[in-house]
Amino acid sequence: GVRAHDIWSRQLTRIVSLVTADGLLKELEFRPVPLSGGGVLVSIQDVTDQCRIEDLLQSTEAKFRVLVHDSPAGVVLVDKGGAIFEVNPVAEEMIGYSKAVLRRMTIDEWLTPDSAAARKETLRLMRDEGRRSASLDVQIQRANGALHPANLRITLVNDADGQPHCTVHFLQPAGAVAADSCASTMRQDGLGGLSDDRCDVTD
Repeated sequence: GVRAHDIWSRQLTRIVSLVTADGLLKELEFRPVPLSGGGVLVSIQDVTDQCRIEDLLQSTEAKFRVLVHDSPAGVVLVDKGGAIFEVNPVAEEMIGYSKAVLRRMTIDEWLTPDSAAARKETLRLMRDEGRRSASLDVQIQRANGALHPANLRITLVNDADGQPHCTVHFLQPAGAVAADSCASTMRQDGLGGLSDDRCDVTD
């Protein structure tokens, strides 16, 4: 059937690197297409730009995740549904939950109600005023029930079109300044656009 042909075609599709007469490196995709009367047609498509973009996105995302993991501040990434999809070890320690548990929660579940409301209001003002980042003092409600005062810096990461793409939350003990440094490093490294289409500004 059609599905079997699609699977067969994908399995036999190959991308080959070739050097043109002008000395340019090209990535060509060879895709077999079965003909209704029997036989096979091989479709050849230049996918050089697509391959380069995919390589760049993978490299950027890998670099971003290293920065997140190694940041001296707690880092929490929130997707467009409001759920947490990435947390670094510092944030796990500050909040008191493991990454596996946090990824089943929304960010407001471990903030006190007043802090959760303040975060939403800050996001609203950032959108209205066109600001990329803002900070506020919050109270973290740790897994053991204890309250932990912290500074929360919210940074909006834009996609390639300059539209809001992801919300990064930097956590640090009240009075610390590590999050500003990490956010600056991320901007300098050109990580303003992530490839993960789950991300969006959330409230």
